[in-house]
Amino acid sequence: MFWPVRILDRRTRLLASEEIPQVLIEWQEGGQEGATWEDVATIQEQYPEFNLGVKVVGGEGSNVRELIIYKRRRKAT
Repeated sequence: MFWPVRILDRRTRLLASEEIPQVLIEWQEGGQEGATWEDVATIQEQYPEFNLGVKVVGGEGSNVRELIIYKRRRKAT
């Protein structure tokens, strides 16, 4: 049986004027190449212990970003 590893991205699909939230799931046996879009309701039902928190990893629409540290330069005198 396949088990979800992590969420790579999120989207909302419109079906018959109803918005259906979906997540791009990386599966244990498929890696990122085998990731599939699944309805959030289906994942919650089939994998109740899987954390569907708000953060996702990478991908377009991601809310996880790399840390950027800016450093001020001294003025030239």
